[in-house]
This record gives sequence, structure tokens and C-alpha cells, in this order.
Amino acid sequence: MRLGFGLPQVGSPAGPEALVMVAKRAEDLGFDSLWVLDRILWPVNPRTPYPLGDGSLPVQYKNVLDPVETLTFVAAHTNRIALATGVLNLPWYNPVLLARRLTTLDILSSGRLRMGFGIGWSPDEYEAAGVTW
Repeated sequence: MRLGFGLPQVGSPAGPEALVMVAKRAEDLGFDSLWVLDRILWPVNPRTPYPLGDGSLPVQYKNVLDPVETLTFVAAHTNRIALATGVLNLPWYNPVLLARRLTTLDILSSGRLRMGFGIGWSPDEYEAAGVTW
């Protein structure tokens, strides 16, 4: 069995000290991977309920560090643990620039990058950007 650990990239704990502490400790404990998520916008009047709890989007999602930069930072502070994303929302990224960024991260981390791609779960994020489904 392989176990991964989520990095503190969301809310008030998100920051360099917490990222380094969690990443190094997870690697020392033998975890297989470190994970980040992708959230770019905070819908002001969401129409789609959050799938957990009372349906409200948790307030900590107002502050989310970029997933690629977070993994790049963590790669510089670890040696062997895999670096992974949940679903990276492809419509938000220029495909050529994203491929370049991810290739650079994979090379600099000695092949430790693991990626998940999709379009996310919330139509509200796209509507806030002027894209409708």
C-alpha cells in the first residue's frame, strides 16, 4: 500500500515554513507522495453546493497557493518522495506553458512528478471567469 500526504497549501497554514516542515517529515516517515489541489477562484454566490458538510465552500479556500509552484518549492526541500496533484484544472492553463513548467519540475525533481488532469467539479469557478457550461 502507498500512502500520500496533503501539503498545507490552503488557508492560513499555507506558507514556506509549514510546507518544508510537512514535506520533510512526510518523507522521513516513509510516505510515498505529497499532494496539492487546484482552486483558482472563490465564487461569491455559488449555485453548486460544495459536496461536503452543509454545502458551503470552506473559507480556507479563499487562500490557495499555486499547485505547480508549491510542488516546485517542495521539490527543492525533499529528495525522494513523489510530488503529485489531484485534478489540475486544464482549462485555466496555456497548454504549452503548462507543459514547459511541468517538464521543468519533473526534471528538477529527478522524475518525481505525478499529475492528475481534469476540469474540476465546480461550474461556479468557470462562470466567475465568464465561461458557461
